[in-house]
Amino acid sequence: MTDDQNRLWQTVSQERADFIESHIGKLPNDILKLVHLTGVWPGGGIYKLEAPNLGQGLWVYTTFGLSNPDMPTTVTVADSSVDKQQGRVASFDVSLAKKENVPVYPGRPGYGYEMMVVTQGPADWPLAFLQWAVDTELLYDADILGRVEQYGGLTTEDIAVGQGDYVNVLISKAASPIPSAMTLSNGGSVARLATSRGSCVSPPVADTPCGGLPESRSFQALSEWRVLV
Repeated sequence: MTDDQNRLWQTVSQERADFIESHIGKLPNDILKLVHLTGVWPGGGIYKLEAPNLGQGLWVYTTFGLSNPDMPTTVTVADSSVDKQQGRVASFDVSLAKKENVPVYPGRPGYGYEMMVVTQGPADWPLAFLQWAVDTELLYDADILGRVEQYGGLTTEDIAVGQGDYVNVLISKAASPIPSAMTLSNGGSVARLATSRGSCVSPPVADTPCGGLPESRSFQALSEWRVLV
């Protein structure tokens, strides 16, 4: 990375942080790194923070780096291994390979978006959901934003978020009180909204059922499933 590229990267990171702290809440000192994406998503990660600017008792879980100037990534994970000791990860080795086809998204800063989940009180499932979303984008070039724009939303089904626990989430563009986009020095980064809905698919398929989630997974209110991306 050249000096100019590094300065742009740092500028964009600060602009994104300022946006979050202005509209949502103070960022914590620590960011959750996805170790298996080391080298694939340099500097990227997931933040968990209280969101007093959105409402009392609300928490936000957000990706931080999908709109980086060095995205889309040009490499992928070729192989990985985990060494566990007493049930804990002691070391993690990753081998990278160049992607044969790197996606190009004209006019987008990086992948063109960041993804957020808003919950009533702290929760564990958003971290697993966001990890799934990041893997899907960086490793499999899913173009989630493109699908959301094409169909007006994207439904994901049976995403594993814990042992025996799954969620269904509808991803769409962000709505008030979160601005739908933020301006970065490498372009305008789109924010999106994802809400749990049930077993639906996008684009809609005839005769496909679209039922509600079991009560144990509903968190008692769909508003508590709001996920801003």
